[in-house]
Amino acid sequence: MLTPFRGALVHFALTDDDVYMTTELKGPDTFFLPFNRGHHNGAGNPPSPDGVRTSYFWREVLQRDAWLSILTKFVYVNHEKKRDPRTGRITESSQIRFPRFHQWRAVTKLTEAARADGPGQKYLIQHSAGSGKTDSIAWTAHRMASLHTPEGKKVFDTVFVIADRQVLDRQLQDAVDQLVVATGTFEPITSGSEGSKTERLLEALRAGTQIIGVTLQTFPYALAKIREKGGTFEGKRFAVIADEAHSSQTGAAASSVKDLLYRNDPSAAGLDEETELEPGADQDALIQMAAQADDGRRISYVAFTATPKAKTLDLFGTPGSDGKPQPFDLYSMKQAIQEGFILDVLKNYTSYEMAARIALKGADPATLPEGRTGASSSDEEVDVRRGTRAYIGFVELHPTNVASKVDVILEHYQHTVKQELGGRAKAMVVTGSRAAAVKYQRAFQKHIEREKLPLKTLVAFSGSLPDPDVTAIGHAPVPEVTETSMNPELRGRDLAGVFGQEDQNILIVANKYQTGFDQPLLTAMYVDKQLSGIAAVQTLSRLNRRGDGKKNTYVLDFVNDPAQILAAFQDYYEDARIETDSDPDLVAKQMTKLDAANIYTPAEVDRVWAAWSNRNGKRGALTSGLTPAVERFMRRWSLALEDNDAAARDELDEFRSLLAQYVTSYAFFSQILNFGDPYYLKLSVFADLLGRLLREQLDTGERETVTAEDVVLTHYRLEKQRGEDLDLRDGEGRGLQGMTEAGMARQQERERAAKAELVEKVNKYLGDLDASDEHKLSAAELLVSEVAGNEELRQQARNNTKADFAFSPRLPVVLEDSVWSQNRQSEAIAKRFQELSSAQLVDLAMAFNLWERLREAG
Repeated sequence: MLTPFRGALVHFALTDDDVYMTTELKGPDTFFLPFNRGHHNGAGNPPSPDGVRTSYFWREVLQRDAWLSILTKFVYVNHEKKRDPRTGRITESSQIRFPRFHQWRAVTKLTEAARADGPGQKYLIQHSAGSGKTDSIAWTAHRMASLHTPEGKKVFDTVFVIADRQVLDRQLQDAVDQLVVATGTFEPITSGSEGSKTERLLEALRAGTQIIGVTLQTFPYALAKIREKGGTFEGKRFAVIADEAHSSQTGAAASSVKDLLYRNDPSAAGLDEETELEPGADQDALIQMAAQADDGRRISYVAFTATPKAKTLDLFGTPGSDGKPQPFDLYSMKQAIQEGFILDVLKNYTSYEMAARIALKGADPATLPEGRTGASSSDEEVDVRRGTRAYIGFVELHPTNVASKVDVILEHYQHTVKQELGGRAKAMVVTGSRAAAVKYQRAFQKHIEREKLPLKTLVAFSGSLPDPDVTAIGHAPVPEVTETSMNPELRGRDLAGVFGQEDQNILIVANKYQTGFDQPLLTAMYVDKQLSGIAAVQTLSRLNRRGDGKKNTYVLDFVNDPAQILAAFQDYYEDARIETDSDPDLVAKQMTKLDAANIYTPAEVDRVWAAWSNRNGKRGALTSGLTPAVERFMRRWSLALEDNDAAARDELDEFRSLLAQYVTSYAFFSQILNFGDPYYLKLSVFADLLGRLLREQLDTGERETVTAEDVVLTHYRLEKQRGEDLDLRDGEGRGLQGMTEAGMARQQERERAAKAELVEKVNKYLGDLDASDEHKLSAAELLVSEVAGNEELRQQARNNTKADFAFSPRLPVVLEDSVWSQNRQSEAIAKRFQELSSAQLVDLAMAFNLWERLREAG
């Protein structure tokens, strides 16, 4: 049975089981939105004692005070401007905003709780993408700003809203301005230098502005002022509403977040633009600020996020019936998908497997002519971790690997994706490093130009990096590349805005635009980066936005296990819950073990703390305070080695691991617990500094540089594994893991191994591809791949035509040298090459696009 309920602003339709609403009737084109409570964290409504699942609608929503509250405090007109990407014409539209049920429920619950509990509380709102968080935050801010106790006393003097700059400037301001009756109620602090923004922020506070919008980077200045003893704002009460999903956590913004997270962390001295923020870094920064002492209980925090971390639940969660923290209000991914507000991005998920084999160059002296030596010795020992990273990185960035994946991506995009959305569908390529992003961009351009495809690509990464296609010569600096130099057509324009234009197709990213980026036309994602947990959910969720008729999404994953990706989504599908509680005694246990090792004394910890706290003090005071502990450790370490005492060495290794674990666990628990004793903090600083000094003493390979110049790719395979829908199921979330001793990572002792041994280990990691001819790279490909790294030839290729380059006197010399340096596996091939004349060798290399490879690399 369908029962209409019509009003001037909103129209409802009821069945026995569901309630729907719309703010605009368009005949057969009318679009009704679900207005349901949700059932089992999904769509629909739970059974009702009176037998009618929709009875809540007239018993709760249409109750006189509730309905008047909705009409007077929720309904507003949203204004939106859109620019046509082809004509540049700006059009304006307006739409009546009426709350969905979960929005009305959450804001109403928050209002009632804040009125009853007063300031000094923390609330977690877990609302999925597609939940309308901007409106929910605007409504919450408006209600908190005007909230009074039953006695007529204002609950909060000022409400801070922490959100992305664009949200503060446009959507949120439009919403708040229409919900208030007095001008000057909302002041967004988003433009200008840090100094000018700080001054504007203080002016807004002094003026008693009810709602102040700030970015995550600006808020700490306000926090410092309102906590100032004896200051202007002492005794005032505040509410802080934070949206965790920010799209600007790159570049300068990312540096600001790092500063918030690590300003009191001595281990952060090496952080720079290239340092990747952990997934959920916005949550971490907010947690750190919210965890600071609020002696007067004057500040309440409301955190909105779709993917809370375990420590976010620990700090902001509300105790449930089982005593474990849970969200104050939940609108789940499951309900958002079932109600049609977002897409299930795990449909049309295809995985690929790459396997490869590498070998050392010139490893067999018998294959070399008299007087020559190999490029490296297979018996030479190197640091295993550094060597492994270098060799795997060599394969990941190898032109054969990148070009093969680009071929797959363009084939899939051209034939499967592009025709979606009337030919406007866009794609994103997620790479594992900035160097990979640069190489992908160049490989795309080469393929597009060769095949004359009507496609455009953009590449996004932060900072600058040495050109990965240029080999250093002596001490000459390698030219650097930046996002600007790789995208000359931007001409100073915002990259995200340009990507939104109709003629842009593919965006290649490296640790950028993987959170908070909202592009409704984004239909496909090609993943060449390891993802897990919250990072997997946040990254792939860039695809889930509906709009413009989008019904399908596609994921091609070259590196991740589909089962692990599915497990990450399951954790957030229905709700977020903590499966294993954090151990609040962990820090005390670790401190007791460290103290019992008798490596340092409490007096030495105090001395180091005093030196570290004195920012103007001399570094020598810090070092001298640590020296006795270093000497005690090294003396015991030397004795353990001399006596071949494995037990003593294990005990000292355990101590080193425990130093790092203590720093990590204290940083976590100090945000949710008040230890009371300052020794905990002092020991955290001491443990971090001591751990770094011991690493310098023991890890002889710490400064060793291991390159991949001595290896060659001999075999390669890229195969589609399976294309399928990864089905999200009820009750299969593993739950989030709190911090316990079992979950702490142990420090790994540095190992060294012969290069030949390391190559075999890496080959097993790369799929243990056998050395048969089935997947062997052709002899000419191997030769051209090696010669393409010669910087002298690169310069000649850049400065000469293909025909002129073929007559370079240097070319046959380099080719012949490369032939002589062929590895053991290529001995037969090298012999055949040696039988060719110089002219034949040059012809072969040119036929396999050596000139193009050299110019591309240059």
